[in-house]
Amino acid sequence: MLATAYYYANDSIKEGPSPADIGGFAFEIPDFHKIFVNVAGMYLEIETDADPHYDSTGLTRIHAPGVEPLIMPTAGSAEKDGSLALGLIYYDGQSWFNLSSVGYLQHVNYSFHVMTMNTSYAAIHIDWNVSQANQSYNSFWQEYYVYPDRVEGQLAVEEILYYLGYSFPAFLYDGQTNTTVKTESGKPCHTIVQWGESSATTFTITDFTTREGSPEQYTCTCKQEPGEIYSRNGYLANVRCYVAESTLDSATVSFTLTPRKLG
Repeated sequence: MLATAYYYANDSIKEGPSPADIGGFAFEIPDFHKIFVNVAGMYLEIETDADPHYDSTGLTRIHAPGVEPLIMPTAGSAEKDGSLALGLIYYDGQSWFNLSSVGYLQHVNYSFHVMTMNTSYAAIHIDWNVSQANQSYNSFWQEYYVYPDRVEGQLAVEEILYYLGYSFPAFLYDGQTNTTVKTESGKPCHTIVQWGESSATTFTITDFTTREGSPEQYTCTCKQEPGEIYSRNGYLANVRCYVAESTLDSATVSFTLTPRKLG
């Protein structure tokens, strides 16, 4: 295709911005189980019902203009390697639930709608209802707010929980370049991934609320789990960022992801 384009190219036409440079769109392709959002080149790809042989359910890819793409979520991992994408995690007192491990081999229902979209801002809403291993999980929702320089999001769950938060796929290396990954717990809590002296991205849990409002005292933890997870673009670390609160019956957790060029 590129060879054909070369022969038919008209070099007198000046190069201009492409739709991917301008953005201002958010849409779903249901048959491929994918949602795409782009605002001024800040690009998101969400896998809504992954084939676990190849991918993970959740926010699998973010690109930002001028920033090394591998320091952000870049590709979901297959179930056999350890499912991992940016998405909901919680601990119910017995086991961890991870949205990224839910795919078409389980039962997934979701609905998607665009709240707003233009070339400077887009917002989308996803309602989920999933079951796994014959165990039903209550419905929850997620929203993503996309700006030219950052991505914000929040999720809300109506369920008795102990820990609630996000899994974050921190990129480790691609066979040639090693990143540095730093985690910091507190209020707020952070994960920072840096690619040499050129690019970095910061994932932050920014807020936590319950039915009664935002607690004055809560513990926010970002913890890199042992081991490495293989993906198509390299090896990932599973970083769990969560808030600890016992016998929660309703809660909302918010995040900000900020990619940036260094120097």
